Amino acid sequence: MAQTSEERKATADKQQAVQERRAAILRLKREGKTFEEIGSVFGVTKQTVHKIYVKALAAIPAMEIDLYRAEQLERLDDQLRRCYSILDSKHIIVSNGRVVRDEDGSTFDDDDIVLRTLEQIRRIEADRRLLLGLNAAVKAEVSQTVTTYQIDLGDSTGKDALT
Repeated sequence: MAQTSEERKATADKQQAVQERRAAILRLKREGKTFEEIGSVFGVTKQTVHKIYVKALAAIPAMEIDLYRAEQLERLDDQLRRCYSILDSKHIIVSNGRVVRDEDGSTFDDDDIVLRTLEQIRRIEADRRLLLGLNAAVKAEVSQTVTTYQIDLGDSTGKDALT
């Protein structure tokens, strides 16, 4: 059954809307938005946004993927620089708006901030490995040679039967 010009126009409009939505999701993700944040913009779940995002990525030509990968690596590098800056800073414990001090008046270092920053660095590095494909499974071929010996125990005279 042939489509009317109105049906063709409606189909084209729908395809255009889908393409615009995919482009917007890609743009928002490049800006560092989470799937949940993007989902709230479009009124869908984060799982739906992820599915659309994966389809949109699959449709991007290789050259654009390389550009996207470079942009994401730069974003991760920026996050790492910020994390290392946090690690280089001195952090003291504050409780109820007051600096915590010992009997001598010395401050205590706040190791919690350092530990949380180290965990964030671990996550950033995991994202980097994933982006670069370093998490991919590696196929390894293993071979083994088995040698068998036949031993004739012969008679019960106790003579050495191995010859």
